[in-house]
Amino acid sequence: MARITPATRAPQPEVHPTLAVCPVPVRVRRQVVDPEMEGRPQEEVPRAEARLAVARRRGSCRHAGRLPEVHPEFPGRVQLHQTLVSAIAERVDLRPYVVLPRQRQTGGRTAYRAKPVFTDVDSASFHLDVNSAERMITSRTRAIIPVHLYGRAMDLRQVTEFAVAYRLRIIEDAAQAHGSAYDDNKVGASGRLTCFSFYPGKNLGAYGDAGAVTTSDSSEAHKLRLLRDHGSPAKYRHSMIGTNARLDSIQAAILSIKLRHLDHWNQLRRRHAAQISSALADSPVTPPVVPAGGEHVFHLFVVRSPQRNELRNYLSANGIGTGIHYPVPLHLTEAYQQLGYPGKGALPTAELLAEEILSLPMYPELTDEHIEYTIDAVLNFAG
Repeated sequence: MARITPATRAPQPEVHPTLAVCPVPVRVRRQVVDPEMEGRPQEEVPRAEARLAVARRRGSCRHAGRLPEVHPEFPGRVQLHQTLVSAIAERVDLRPYVVLPRQRQTGGRTAYRAKPVFTDVDSASFHLDVNSAERMITSRTRAIIPVHLYGRAMDLRQVTEFAVAYRLRIIEDAAQAHGSAYDDNKVGASGRLTCFSFYPGKNLGAYGDAGAVTTSDSSEAHKLRLLRDHGSPAKYRHSMIGTNARLDSIQAAILSIKLRHLDHWNQLRRRHAAQISSALADSPVTPPVVPAGGEHVFHLFVVRSPQRNELRNYLSANGIGTGIHYPVPLHLTEAYQQLGYPGKGALPTAELLAEEILSLPMYPELTDEHIEYTIDAVLNFAG
């Protein structure tokens, strides 16, 4: 492979033509939660996420109960906040605890009327470590939040057994896992409360903040509808304390258009990931595992290196952008340290990962030239 020097110009990403023109019909007085859309159980955005979660999977549904309802009114990380309220509000006697993995950003970790308890993670999959979670359980623990991190669907069998044993609610965080599946079951099709983010950078992203929650429980669905709209079942009536977390029709229309391309975009991500992982397999830079089938949709392509910062600087000098997701374990952030959370050494795997992980470029429009350029740069750094 040719030696890459800082003077070498990195290939520039192309603009995908699919959304170059996006005509969106909007009724001036129907820009926020269009009543015509809201009144239909299979409205545009619910169809979008329901197809993602269920109907895109061929064959019969394998979860108990009816198909999950989708409630697309929650922008950004608000959907997880509101889902926690829906799931645990009626079980609050003392301040409840919610168990969740450390390896994530802060947005969904501020649980309404609940204390987040961070666990360690698995060093290979980066998913929640159930053995670590078991050490965190108390009589006040109410729920556990497994995260389908970086786009890889988590095997929830052990989590399910754990939740049953300790009578915990499972709330799935699928903010990065649009279209992923485990054992042919789409993430979001379990019938459990599952939270999706449509932040612009996601595999299925809006043009602003947006999100959705899937569930097969009609009472939870009703509560979620109230929570996203000031607790109001009708104008000027408020049956509970809620917030303003409605999804506007413009974002719903954009998501419906982009959804048509999601499977293809995810397939391209998998192909790119397989190419990069294969090239880095024998290098000191450890690539992520590329599972068979649709288990991973590679929202992020995260490698590990003991020389992470040096590698990042080298790639930057060669015109290759990278990211760190995420650089500081949540329990070590100033916000949580002020609340008395344990210090360094409490979650050793998560803390080690925070020092080694690096996200390489990953998006559907990557060309073979882009990919080979990045591979050459990483291998040249590794020697």
